[in-house]
Amino acid sequence: MSLQEISRCDLDATGTIAEGHEIAWVTYARDCKSVQAAVDPRTDQERLSLAHFFISNGKPVEALSLVRLVNDLSYYESQQVLVELLSGRQYARLMKFG
Repeated sequence: MSLQEISRCDLDATGTIAEGHEIAWVTYARDCKSVQAAVDPRTDQERLSLAHFFISNGKPVEALSLVRLVNDLSYYESQQVLVELLSGRQYARLMKFG
């Protein structure tokens, strides 16, 4: 079973693809590009889920790259991402790339 199939199964079975993200994260040694390619987020919800996963694993720049791909990001969703970034004290890292 491929990682994409695992992610789809997790989405169907539990309403979340976090387990697929974690499997890809471990499999691809924390390489965000490889994780993103393996998980292959196709919807805005999947992109946001992977972005949150990247933030929680200390990869804010990669997370924001995904957030920028989301069409019609709601105010609530953008605030959620911002709070998560600030609570993880990753703001300084973002300013270097901003």
